[in-house]
Amino acid sequence: MGCYLSNEPNSKLRNGKILSLNTLYGSGTMMNRMNDGFKLREVKGNAGYYESAVTYYNYLFIFDQREWLKGYNGILFTKIISASKPLIEDIDK
Repeated sequence: MGCYLSNEPNSKLRNGKILSLNTLYGSGTMMNRMNDGFKLREVKGNAGYYESAVTYYNYLFIFDQREWLKGYNGILFTKIISASKPLIEDIDK
């Protein structure tokens, strides 16, 4: 997404000053390794305020540039995430 937006003529990403983009999500599925192995899991997200702030399902929010930061920070929000197929099918063996 960052690469796509950096090609937009009036994008704030064109100046190359992004310091970090944090990913937040509402809910969905992800591949995850825990004590019982690597498998597909249902997850509840960590979005909090960002999930109810607007009605969009996906958005990029860039915080204002601060003099002491010398760059930008942002949030990439996705309401529903979907696990992709793992590159290695049987990773625990």
